[in-house]
Amino acid sequence: MGDALALSASRMMDSSAKSRIILLITDGMSNRGTIDPETAAGTCRDMGIKVYSVGIGKDGRVPFPNPGGLFGTRYLTNQFNGESLEKVSSVTGGRYYRADSSGLFWEKIKDIDKLEKSDVKIRVYHQFRSSATGFLFIGVALFMFEIFLRSLVYRKIP
Repeated sequence: MGDALALSASRMMDSSAKSRIILLITDGMSNRGTIDPETAAGTCRDMGIKVYSVGIGKDGRVPFPNPGGLFGTRYLTNQFNGESLEKVSSVTGGRYYRADSSGLFWEKIKDIDKLEKSDVKIRVYHQFRSSATGFLFIGVALFMFEIFLRSLVYRKIP
């Protein structure tokens, strides 16, 4: 979670928008990365970025679909850390929302959607893959086959 906040903040470093926010949608568990969420939140605060966090998920035993197994649903133990999300949001001046279901999620997102909007220029990169290599290989192979046939099979005798 801390690495995601730090990466998002670094992407907004050159932004000239009046207000900059990060929408963090997570279960609050920081189980990867090297930067802890509180340090990343402090960096966001220093850069003038507010973090609006939305806590999704339930704590405890939750159903998980298992289409490949014999039974339709299996149960997993899930962890939820809303306190960490509240702390990150309060440090940066943002707000914390708790969404238990998808309907609640979209209801909470409407509040965030009412915030100030800015036009942002986005660089779009296209990655092209050349497909000429296969055709070139086939052409060279046919050319070599033609030379082989001309020198051994269809040889002209004077």
